Amino acid sequence: MILGMSVASICLLGNPALRTPATEVKIFDQPRKNLYRKMLQIMHKAKGIGIAAQQVGWTERVCIIDLGSASRQPDIVGTCIFDGQPTVVADLMPLIVINPVVLNTSAEKLLSQEGCLSIPGIQASVERFSRITIRFQDEGGKEHTLECEKLFAICLQHETEHLDGTLFIDHLDEAGKVRIQPQLDAIRRRGEQQKVAPLNLQ
Repeated sequence: MILGMSVASICLLGNPALRTPATEVKIFDQPRKNLYRKMLQIMHKAKGIGIAAQQVGWTERVCIIDLGSASRQPDIVGTCIFDGQPTVVADLMPLIVINPVVLNTSAEKLLSQEGCLSIPGIQASVERFSRITIRFQDEGGKEHTLECEKLFAICLQHETEHLDGTLFIDHLDEAGKVRIQPQLDAIRRRGEQQKVAPLNLQ
């Protein structure tokens, strides 16, 4: 998910990595921890608030979220329950989410204005669940549960969908897609010609 612009090391729409479903992470080692740090650096450089492995050419089920200053604004991020305990959202940032599984979603939905580091310069309104609960592992392999709402929930939905090869533009109706089709086509052409070397395990 995006608040800023893309950088050269991020896969763009049209790059096949973005549509490749991710595989389960089964190894929790130092090289992968190093990889996650690189992902976080790339995300921060691009002024994003979330990034998924496919966006850096890596196809394992991991995404990272860092809501920055917004994480200290309850009117933006709402409440959060981490492993059964009410938790300040800012205390979880940055959050490395490995092998996420959605356990529950709210009946209520909301419209969010979204963009994506892999589709720079385009934003559109997307309907999301206002609150979700997920189970995931941290970088050490320990399992956690997380219930969150508002921007935190929106970002989690956006990033976990990346892991299945789904992009936010897939939620748009035909009219919404038609309005931005020329821009999408231009980005897709760039992505198809793009040569992004996957981050290496080092």
